[in-house]
Amino acid sequence: MPKKILIADDHYVVKIALAIILKKLNIPIILDHVKTQNQLINTLTNTKYDFLILDIRIIGKPSIIKKLKQINPNLKILIFTDSINEKISLQYIFEGADAFLDKSSNETKIRNTFNSILTKEHYYSQEFLFHTIKEDSTLCQ
Repeated sequence: MPKKILIADDHYVVKIALAIILKKLNIPIILDHVKTQNQLINTLTNTKYDFLILDIRIIGKPSIIKKLKQINPNLKILIFTDSINEKISLQYIFEGADAFLDKSSNETKIRNTFNSILTKEHYYSQEFLFHTIKEDSTLCQ
């Protein structure tokens, strides 16, 4: 059965690049794309997806992640953004995001992220974890 993947990003180039990379995973996939928060919520309400690749600029506040998980509890959410702020990023993870990846990541890292989500059901890069823990020293206390 193909994996249904929804890309929520307002940049056409991101959609095309991700489609090219994901098709190289050698697993059957169905890709859809939305550009706005309203489209995202309507699409997830009407169709079940396995994965959501989400640019946080589409949704703004991390609390929307809980709403998306309520709509589809089995949805795996990958935050894929160029807005890396460790404290904000950690909030998305605490709200239920399953993975976090910087848009500057290369093709290999993107594919590895998806393979990790498929096998381990989550992915957080070492750089992300290091910077998050370093930024929020209360995690170490």
